[in-house]
Amino acid sequence: MGIGPLGESKARRNWGFDTFGMVLLTTTMALVTFIAAIIVPAPAEAGVNEEWPTLQYNHRGEDVRALQYLLTYHGYSTTADGVFGSGTKSKVQSFQSAHGLTADGIVGPSTCGLR
Repeated sequence: MGIGPLGESKARRNWGFDTFGMVLLTTTMALVTFIAAIIVPAPAEAGVNEEWPTLQYNHRGEDVRALQYLLTYHGYSTTADGVFGSGTKSKVQSFQSAHGLTADGIVGPSTCGLR
């Protein structure tokens, strides 16, 4: 999700953002969208939200980093390094267990609350 060229030029003009500020704004908007998708469950009739990938052991990237921030936010402190290693898997399993889910360490629709 981006803010588009018109939104970008308006943001630059109105708020004086430089390139770093625009990158920060876009990244923040993407993170807020991700968090909203996790916190606000989709209606049952909508089915599974296929925009968010299933995350599991050995995955890497920004989706994993966002998951790690969310785990920390929910009280399962983990390093946000973007690597789904044994530490992240353990925290996911603890989260799943505490919420009555199968503690398999795989972050899919049930763990995300998307169904």
